[in-house]
Amino acid sequence: METEALFFWMNRSEIGFFRFLLEAYEGMGAVTTLDRERGLVMVRVAPGCLALVEEVAAALGDGASLVPLSRAEVEKMGFSTQLCLG
Repeated sequence: METEALFFWMNRSEIGFFRFLLEAYEGMGAVTTLDRERGLVMVRVAPGCLALVEEVAAALGDGASLVPLSRAEVEKMGFSTQLCLG
């Protein structure tokens, strides 16, 4: 099992809440803001936690402006989708 990355577009005012919510689940994932102005975030999902992160994101998508993006869409915008830069 490996760490996976999910990408979302959201209202930038909701990024802090999203980060707090996901990171409150100890070890489930970590949120990185790729572009604060556009509301673009990457979630690094811990091994074995993908279904839970997707469930939380789907539940938030109903009440928040959470839009899933593919890796290709994020790369087209000029952002790196690598989990670790080195």
